[in-house]
Amino acid sequence: MGTFFLALIGGSYGLLAAAGVFTVLVAVGLVPRFAGKTHTAKHVLVYEEMVVFGTLTGCVLSIFPEYCQFGAWWQQNFSRHMALLYSIGNLWQAVFGLFSGMFIGCLALAIAEMLDSIPILSRRISFRHGLGLAVTSMALGKICGSLVYFWTELHRTVSKRGLGMANITVYLKCERNVEIQSEDVFMKDMGSLRCADSVVEAKLKALKVHHFGKNDAKRCVISSLKLVELMEDTCPNISVEIVGEPDVLVEWISVNKHKSWQQWGKAALVCLVSFFGTAFTIMAYHNDVGINEVFTEIYKMVMNREPEGLNTLEVSYSIGLAAGIILFFNHIGGRRITKDPTPIEVAMRNYEEDVDKALIATAGREGKEEDAI
Repeated sequence: MGTFFLALIGGSYGLLAAAGVFTVLVAVGLVPRFAGKTHTAKHVLVYEEMVVFGTLTGCVLSIFPEYCQFGAWWQQNFSRHMALLYSIGNLWQAVFGLFSGMFIGCLALAIAEMLDSIPILSRRISFRHGLGLAVTSMALGKICGSLVYFWTELHRTVSKRGLGMANITVYLKCERNVEIQSEDVFMKDMGSLRCADSVVEAKLKALKVHHFGKNDAKRCVISSLKLVELMEDTCPNISVEIVGEPDVLVEWISVNKHKSWQQWGKAALVCLVSFFGTAFTIMAYHNDVGINEVFTEIYKMVMNREPEGLNTLEVSYSIGLAAGIILFFNHIGGRRITKDPTPIEVAMRNYEEDVDKALIATAGREGKEEDAI
């Protein structure tokens, strides 16, 4: 009976811990930001898998540390090759520290952005210029603070995102964001265009809207009024109905951009940051809540004795944590549990929409939007 209660308590705690921790991670939209910055959104399911595996790895390392003593095992079996152990150990520390540090640094800024702390402070002090310098200063401050924290062993003292025909109606549904692979942008690239006259429709779709020069920016914002002006200049007797977005963000992408080795490198980088970052996060969470002490007290209350080694409570908690993660992310490997999009896919779409809105608003403020004359 005691074992049953331990399994029930551990499993329930694992489910709730998974829900709490990953709600925060999804709310700040960290992984979608990584995918958006590296243009590797098509690998979002792989990133979710790395988040899952990283969390489970961190859970094992922090809940069952006595079974993860690689150094002691190596020394016992390969005592003559300790130099190799030190090399592997230093490499592991460098990899774990680098990618988990990147994750935590981004997480801290993402939380600050989610709370609007930086925009509020900027507005309060009328801060308009030098934002890049301020962000650089924040990064340097975090580096210095981290080095001081570990160098002075402060952690030991501190408590634990046209034609002549009249009366012809043309319907134009513009997309908010379009990606093209050629220097010339045509009306058909802007979205969907429909007209009862197939000749007029073909003529309007072939209109050139914009041309990207070699030294031009790879993005531009085009107003739907500009598109209406072009169509009316070509076919004066048409009536244009806009049923889509008022502005279109056009991005010129290299043809081989998504097939090059750089894309695979970016995807690997996001996977490493997600894996090691979430592993560190769950370990830090376990340390902050004192989970080992809590489990010890629960075990003693139920079994009336001290726990010895691996026990039911720890195993059931780990299983519950894994189950909670799988339910939260809505897929096992490439197979979805339901047809709903995963939380990171939803966050990715929201992040893309926010970025598009910000770029369009910025172009309008700076007078760089291509509008009707």
